[in-house]
Amino acid sequence: DYWQCGYSIDKGSFDAIRRSGLEKFLLHLAEVAPFQDDRLQEIVEWDQVKLLSIRIDRLDRWAKPGVL
Repeated sequence: DYWQCGYSIDKGSFDAIRRSGLEKFLLHLAEVAPFQDDRLQEIVEWDQVKLLSIRIDRLDRWAKPGVL
Protein backbone atom coordinates (compact mmCIF):
# COMPACT_ATOMS: atom_id res chain seq x y z
CA ASP A 1 0.00 0.00 0.00
CA TYR A 2 0.98 3.59 -0.58
CA TRP A 3 -0.28 6.53 1.43
CA GLN A 4 0.54 10.16 1.90
CA CYS A 5 -0.60 12.99 4.09
CA GLY A 6 0.07 16.70 4.27
CA TYR A 7 1.34 18.61 7.28
CA SER A 8 1.93 22.35 7.13
CA ILE A 9 5.01 23.79 8.82
CA ASP A 10 6.61 27.22 8.92
CA LYS A 11 8.94 27.97 6.04
CA GLY A 12 12.51 27.08 6.98
CA SER A 13 11.58 24.97 10.00
CA PHE A 14 12.09 21.51 8.50
CA ASP A 15 15.76 21.28 9.54
CA ALA A 16 14.85 22.07 13.15
CA ILE A 17 12.11 19.44 13.08
CA ARG A 18 14.60 16.88 11.78
CA ARG A 19 17.10 17.79 14.49
CA SER A 20 14.39 17.22 17.11
CA GLY A 21 14.19 13.62 15.98
CA LEU A 22 11.88 11.38 14.03
CA GLU A 23 10.22 9.97 17.15
CA LYS A 24 9.19 13.42 18.39
CA PHE A 25 7.86 14.32 14.93
CA LEU A 26 5.79 11.13 14.73
CA LEU A 27 4.44 11.61 18.26
CA HIS A 28 3.27 15.09 17.31
CA LEU A 29 1.59 13.78 14.15
CA ALA A 30 -0.15 11.10 16.22
CA GLU A 31 -1.48 13.82 18.54
CA VAL A 32 -2.93 15.98 15.77
CA ALA A 33 -4.21 13.09 13.63
CA PRO A 34 -4.71 9.98 15.81
CA PHE A 35 -6.69 8.22 13.08
CA GLN A 36 -3.44 7.54 11.20
CA ASP A 37 -1.51 6.08 14.13
CA ASP A 38 -1.16 2.63 12.55
CA ARG A 39 0.29 4.20 9.38
CA LEU A 40 2.76 6.33 11.32
CA GLN A 41 4.31 3.17 12.73
CA GLU A 42 5.45 2.35 9.19
CA ILE A 43 7.74 5.41 9.11
CA VAL A 44 11.11 4.30 10.45
CA GLU A 45 13.54 6.75 8.82
CA TRP A 46 13.62 10.33 7.58
CA ASP A 47 14.01 9.13 3.98
CA GLN A 48 10.31 8.25 4.13
CA VAL A 49 9.39 11.88 4.94
CA LYS A 50 9.49 14.38 2.07
CA LEU A 51 9.36 18.16 2.14
CA LEU A 52 7.11 19.74 -0.48
CA SER A 53 7.74 23.46 -0.74
CA ILE A 54 4.73 25.44 -1.87
CA ARG A 55 3.97 29.07 -2.55
CA ILE A 56 0.60 30.73 -2.31
CA ASP A 57 -0.17 33.30 -4.99
CA ARG A 58 -3.19 35.44 -5.55
CA LEU A 59 -4.74 36.44 -8.86
CA ASP A 60 -6.69 39.60 -9.58
CA ARG A 61 -8.95 37.64 -11.92
CA TRP A 62 -9.64 33.89 -11.89
CA ALA A 63 -11.43 33.67 -15.21
CA LYS A 64 -11.76 35.30 -18.62
CA PRO A 65 -14.95 35.62 -20.64
CA GLY A 66 -15.33 32.69 -23.04
CA VAL A 67 -12.59 30.54 -21.46
CA LEU A 68 -13.55 27.20 -19.96
